[in-house]
Amino acid sequence: MRAFIALALVSILGAGCTFTSRPEMEFVISSKINFDDVAKWKSGEDCASSFLGLGPFGTKSIVVAAQKGNIKKVNYYESFFHFYVLFWKQCVVVYGK
Repeated sequence: MRAFIALALVSILGAGCTFTSRPEMEFVISSKINFDDVAKWKSGEDCASSFLGLGPFGTKSIVVAAQKGNIKKVNYYESFFHFYVLFWKQCVVVYGK
């Protein structure tokens, strides 16, 4: 019985959802991009997270993500969100040169 309760608890705490958000501004920016050189683009990521309702910890900033990826010109960005019972994490990823 203890094993069943432990398994149920782990299943509930591990369950969650995730989605990727694509803001409208992203499509306006991407309409002016030459995608022929996408392989040469660099990427940077910045996240914010929360545990047990405390936080957020982090910034989820496009500027910080660009700095982390050493990107001078952002061509495209996207964000994603992971939500679990006790924890969430939201990130932004930027791509550019």
